Amino acid sequence: MMPRAPYKERIRTETIDTIDISTTNPFIVITNESKWAKVGCCLLLHIAFPNRTSEVPWPYFANKLNMVYISITSQAMDKPHRRIYPWEFEYLHSRFLGNKPKITRDDAEILWNFLGPVLLNVHFKRKIFEMWQDGKIYGFISKAACNHFLTNQHPGTFLIRFSETKPGCFAIAYMDASNTIQHYLVESKDLGANRTLPDYLRDCGKFQTLLGVVPSSHTLSIEDKSYALDPYYTKLKKGAGGGGV
Repeated sequence: MMPRAPYKERIRTETIDTIDISTTNPFIVITNESKWAKVGCCLLLHIAFPNRTSEVPWPYFANKLNMVYISITSQAMDKPHRRIYPWEFEYLHSRFLGNKPKITRDDAEILWNFLGPVLLNVHFKRKIFEMWQDGKIYGFISKAACNHFLTNQHPGTFLIRFSETKPGCFAIAYMDASNTIQHYLVESKDLGANRTLPDYLRDCGKFQTLLGVVPSSHTLSIEDKSYALDPYYTKLKKGAGGGGV
């Protein structure tokens, strides 16, 4: 748990002389979703660099980052549904921070420029947190690693990752009909208010077999798309006409 601030407020009432109130962990009130990522960065800097420390060891920073992530995705600190696992930290540390042993505030902001938009979608977009929690979205993986995993897979096999060049967007690596590995960036036109990422995948015939991951053990899973993604599809309201969703 994050340390509580050393502050105590005393309130006088008619029936009780004093009430001791411990303050909560740091928080910021926002008025709309667009400020969420920026606020997350402010919290991370406040918690990971106490007293405006110039740099901290990577393990210390990683622990604080995990705490901030669990907090801002509204999970229980003692029993989170989906934490950031060591293999994911290895990817983030290598890809964005060059495996530096000491992390500065500038380094933290560089990492958050990628991670903030990713977690914004994980937290706010329908079905995304559930898919990531269950390993249907592999998430933190490089394009080269995708190519490695897809080599020798059947046409139609695909993997969902967080785009490295377009933070907050999803990229789909897949084996096409000619046994060539392709990469597709999911665009805003592919999704909508009533069409989620799993809905898009359902309707796209070139994606047939999902290559996912078991987050806790970092092992691959292979499932038929219709079985793997069925729990996340938008359901038609009873009595609605046929057609799309």
